[in-house]
Amino acid sequence: MTENEQNILNDPSISVWLKQQIQASYERDILDVLNDLEQLQCIMTERLEALLSENARPSEIKGA
Repeated sequence: MTENEQNILNDPSISVWLKQQIQASYERDILDVLNDLEQLQCIMTERLEALLSENARPSEIKGA
């Protein structure tokens, strides 16, 4: 385990979910983990963009 991973696992401000994923990743192929992370990032980016888009509409209407 890297020093950075150990620091994250010992940090009480880091989510339990992330800590679990770091530990579970050692039982998986690293390329599979990286591919899954890429997909998760795409999904979360799309979700954020959708939320920002929904929140931008009312202010755009106000300014019109």
